[in-house]
Amino acid sequence: MCSGIPRTNITSVPPCYPRICSPSCCSSSRCRNLHTVVSSGTGSQPKSMPTNCRITAESYGAKLRCKMVPGPKSFWAGGQMRTIATFGVQVLASAIIISAFGAAQEGTRSAQLRIALSKRDYFPGEAVVVTYRITNSSSSLLLCFPPPAIDCNSISGQLAATATPPKGVAVPKISGGCAADRWIDRDAGYDIDQHWIKIAPLQSYEITKESHSIGLIAPGRWAIEAGYVPMREDTQSLYENAMKERGCSNVPELHSTKAAISVRTPTN
Repeated sequence: MCSGIPRTNITSVPPCYPRICSPSCCSSSRCRNLHTVVSSGTGSQPKSMPTNCRITAESYGAKLRCKMVPGPKSFWAGGQMRTIATFGVQVLASAIIISAFGAAQEGTRSAQLRIALSKRDYFPGEAVVVTYRITNSSSSLLLCFPPPAIDCNSISGQLAATATPPKGVAVPKISGGCAADRWIDRDAGYDIDQHWIKIAPLQSYEITKESHSIGLIAPGRWAIEAGYVPMREDTQSLYENAMKERGCSNVPELHSTKAAISVRTPTN
């Protein structure tokens, strides 16, 4: 009898491909056919595996003095199954993350804000006229939003330009609430239909205004940029159903790139 294996109650014998025979018993013809497999990589070692390992109950009846010990690959098959299962889970998780990331990116890329200035050279104290352009970058979304306030905080959203002064120049912050925030006209659907701005795919909306938040108080090189802040969430919630009925999408918060201007000291 092989050591460690009882003689009785043997109904089935598991495959022994992951086991090798001990040196003391390999004189048996049933355990003699071994071949060596060498795998590459760091820490690889030769592995002896039986090439013909169909051991039946007859083997036990013949009292083979063969000690069956786990070979180096005894857990390979299970490990491979676990690896495949883990890989499948990772692929599924990656697909979900990529899908969510793609949806977030679609929302981020759905609109762009650019600004254009009436000129590049100014004198101290001169007004800056800014053209704001919101572009629908999506090929399928309809963007809808109420007319934004310019240079003031509003519950309906706002467009504002800011200026970064030359190094060492301190500029007072100019901001404030609008004199009168707009409210829903009749009902949400009517307000959207009659007053809101709608930007079709790949189209733009423009508005030109003199900025009251920029004060060019010193000569030097200034940087002008702008931002769009959407309507407040509590206000937006009043329009959600009407927007869905019309296939409208919200405009996210936007920021423009900087535009450089020069402020020169007037000469007499």
